[in-house]
Order: sequence, then structure tokens, then C-alpha cells
Amino acid sequence: QWLVLLEQHFVNFEYIKPNFEIVATEAVSIVKLATPAMVQIYKDVLQGKEKQIIAHLETALNEGIGANDLLQQCLIPGINQVGELFNSQVYFLPQLIASAKAMETGVGFLEPLLLKGKDLSAGPCVVLATVKGDVHDIGKNLLAMMLKNYGIRVHDLGKDVDKETILAAAKEHKADVIALSALMTTTMTYMKEVIDFVREDGLSVKVIVGGAALTPEYAEEIGADGYGKDAVEAVELVQSITDTVS
Repeated sequence: QWLVLLEQHFVNFEYIKPNFEIVATEAVSIVKLATPAMVQIYKDVLQGKEKQIIAHLETALNEGIGANDLLQQCLIPGINQVGELFNSQVYFLPQLIASAKAMETGVGFLEPLLLKGKDLSAGPCVVLATVKGDVHDIGKNLLAMMLKNYGIRVHDLGKDVDKETILAAAKEHKADVIALSALMTTTMTYMKEVIDFVREDGLSVKVIVGGAALTPEYAEEIGADGYGKDAVEAVELVQSITDTVS
């Protein structure tokens, strides 16, 4: 009953997708948001409304709602809900991509406000990367923004990054933590290669991992120093490792 044709992303193919409006309405019923504008921002993420989200963020800011509140109460819960819908196979890759674009647009708009007045020069350093073979960076990009918001220096190497580049960056920037991300089961195995490579070099740095396909058990198996199931948990992990809990 939640199926309609998705045509805008694919030509000459018929794809089905959950109806964003129905899913978003049901999802909103389980969260508590302060204003209609905040509800709309949350729904923008769930519905992949990249073009509308900035206008709704501006409305909320004009109402006196802080940028950090919009990040913590609307954008992050929204993308976390998208992740749950994806994991339960209610959403599929087209919806995941659409929601990620809306999320990234919103975070990009808020970033100057979130970082205003913050001095990141003296904070601990995290080298962040989506590992070789994987081009998904939704969670990684959100983590980068959140770490900066908590005063942590971030060197984001992007996606599809090999172990040599990761190790070189960690040395260059004197990283306290290397944070690795992977979405797919076919690429998460490369995390072990990175960890082994770093350990063999002897560099004193903590390596944490995260991504939709990972589990705490797998993180322990490959020798990671920690596992974050989402960006919020990963921030807390980095804060704990670097003793920067606010």
C-alpha cells in the first residue's frame, strides 16, 4: 500500500518506492518537535525534499530556533529514521540517496552558523574516511559536521580512500583518532586491512569504525578501538577517547 512509481531518477525503467508522505507522517507521530517549521524540516529529510529544506530552515531560524537545535532535533533524527527505514527495507537506495541529499543540503546551510566563533585549532584531531571501494558518505559527512560542532578538528579524506592515504594523513595531521566508514558488506572487510596496516606501522592512534553493515562484534573482530552505530554514538566515542566530553 506504500508503493508508487519512481520515475525522476531512472529513465526507461519502472521502480517502486514507499510513499514519502505516508511514511513521514507516521514517523513524525513518534517524535516531539516544538514548532510546525521543525516538523516540516524533519519531514523534508524523510521525503528527500532537497529544494525546500533551506527555506524551511530559514523559517525556523527566523522564529528564533537555534541552528544546533535544528541539527540535533530535526536533521539528525530525520536521517536516523531514514536509516532505520532502509535497514528494515521500507526505504531502498533511491530514497536513501534523496534523503541524504536533503540532509547534506540542510547541514551545509547550517554549518557557518554552527561553527561561528569556534576555535578548532587546538582541539583533538580526527582523520575521517570512507574506505576503498565504497562511495557512500552520508554518515561520514554528518559525523564530520558534528565533530566540528563539538570543537574537534576534522580532516575528511572523502570516499573510496586507500590505507596508504589514510595512514599518511594520520601522520601528517598527528591524528588522535582515525574514523572509518563503510556502508556495504563487500567493502567493510577493507577496514581490517586499514587497521592492520596502521598497527604494523606502529603509529599511536585509535581507530574506530561505523556503517550500516557493521556490528560491535565485527568491529571487535577486526581489532578496532571502538564502534559507533550512528554519527551521534561516534561523536560520543571520539569524545571519550580524546577526553573532550562537554
